[in-house]
Amino acid sequence: ALTRLSEILPIRYREQPTGAVDVFSDSDFLVLGNVTQQLEIKTTSTSSTSFRIELSKTGHDISRSGGELRGVIEGRDDILGGFLNRLDEFASTLISEFNRFHSSGEGFVGYESILSQNPVFDSTVPLNQESAGLVFTPQHGSFDIKIVNQQTGIVETTTIPVDLDGLGADSSLEDIRATLNGIANLSAVITPKGELQLNANAGYEFRFSKDTSGLLSSLGMNTFFSGTSAGDIDVSEILKTNSDFLGTGQGDGPSDGSNLVGLLNFLEEPVATLNSLSLTGFYEQTVSQVAHDSASESALSQGFETFRDSLRSQQQQFTGVSLDEEAIKVLELQRSYQAAARIVTTVNELFAVLLNL
Repeated sequence: ALTRLSEILPIRYREQPTGAVDVFSDSDFLVLGNVTQQLEIKTTSTSSTSFRIELSKTGHDISRSGGELRGVIEGRDDILGGFLNRLDEFASTLISEFNRFHSSGEGFVGYESILSQNPVFDSTVPLNQESAGLVFTPQHGSFDIKIVNQQTGIVETTTIPVDLDGLGADSSLEDIRATLNGIANLSAVITPKGELQLNANAGYEFRFSKDTSGLLSSLGMNTFFSGTSAGDIDVSEILKTNSDFLGTGQGDGPSDGSNLVGLLNFLEEPVATLNSLSLTGFYEQTVSQVAHDSASESALSQGFETFRDSLRSQQQQFTGVSLDEEAIKVLELQRSYQAAARIVTTVNELFAVLLNL
């Protein structure tokens, strides 16, 4: 039991005259006389998925004291956790940048109504402030919205400024709503949940283009992906329902596939947030790093196993002796000697008799 426990975490023990054994780990006791400590799992205050192992009475954190326990936790939080962070970074960048590109494209059909996928916490604060609650932060720029008469095909284009230059009053979602609501044949409202909803009047539809601010992507309007990370990335429900909303062109008619060409080349384009790596380059770098780390950890593990086996062999040389077993062996040798001695004595007596004949 002590051998197995020593594999889980570093321990030392002390045997009492009574035969009882006290067990310690670092400066804490695990077993002390009749008192024992249990191991308890505690989640951290910052995350419900990150945890530590504490002793029940002293409250000491022994998560990384050593042994298998430390290996499992480091494997989960550092090695696997580091890979998951890279995966989340890849997915988040893919969602943000791909949506930013897609949101400036036009599909075969326009929208009669749309609801943003990403709500804001406060519709009155500038959209690039943390209190707005947008995961993907927009920047100073603008976007175009086109109101299309479905019967005549006449298009009215309006440029919506997104003022986020830090000079004067920057744009809030309420400011954007008010500007959009002032466009003929279009209404804009903010729902109680903080979502922006646009509705075209009967007989009209609207399309988006030329978004230099990234606001449409930030709000989740006219986007390809939904979600913010590897855990919830998905294709937009609108596209799942009707693929005609896929932003293949940039407003030059049904045969326009210019935006689709850009989307196809997107994975090879350098991304500033990835230190100018492309998404393909970032992916290949991550896979290479995982393979390298795996090989290194495997070699290190094999080295430690060899070292452990060597120590175990040495330990058995010194501690593998049983006094009872050795006493029995000595007794067996003693009995064998006594039997041999009797034979020799008997043979000697026979020789003496023969010599006296």
